[in-house]
Amino acid sequence: MNICGVIFDLDGTLVYYSVDRNKLRIELLNRLRLHNIPLSSFLRLKSIWSIIKNFYYIAESNGLDNGERRRILFELYGIIENYELDAAKKLSLIPGALTALKYVRNMGYKSALYTLCGRKPTLKVLERFDLMKFFDAVITRDDVENVKPHPEHLLKAISILNVKPREVVVVGDSVLDAECAKNIGAIFIGVKTGVRSEAELRASGADYILNSVSELPSLLYLLSSI
Repeated sequence: MNICGVIFDLDGTLVYYSVDRNKLRIELLNRLRLHNIPLSSFLRLKSIWSIIKNFYYIAESNGLDNGERRRILFELYGIIENYELDAAKKLSLIPGALTALKYVRNMGYKSALYTLCGRKPTLKVLERFDLMKFFDAVITRDDVENVKPHPEHLLKAISILNVKPREVVVVGDSVLDAECAKNIGAIFIGVKTGVRSEAELRASGADYILNSVSELPSLLYLLSSI
């Protein structure tokens, strides 16, 4: 198998984030309420990113113009970034992550990071653990118009690496990562250290499932011999 690039997710794949998602969700909903946006359409949305993803459509249906929607969205992202910056001080590397990154680099694979986290907290994490040297590209939510699972997020990383989608392995812990990878024809490796169960990762179409990123070197070695 001709693998030229490896693209990693961050949260739940390489690091354990400690963001209080329930508290963050409540704060986002409270901010929407302050802008007189009815919360009934948001209450069924359980994840932070489902709120963000649906905000524009719900706000538009409630009569907000594009400028108002952009201003409120900027506020919402500011709240999220504050939580991420606080979490960046407390997070830890997933055991074996550093070994996996070293293996990818030493074997000559091109590598990138793509994440829903903002650029500022992402760089703090990379600086804290001295990980920047392992990546040829770092694509955060601030670097694209459309984040995962939209193909743009992953395709921007692939473009910088100058590889073809079918030559790429995507390593992540979520259904969003799986959908993003499958949409462009990349190989998806799911890891069970994040928010999704093995059953959910399999249902999302994962090509391979690992207990954690620590098992990645062995799998890459096996795939390179196929």
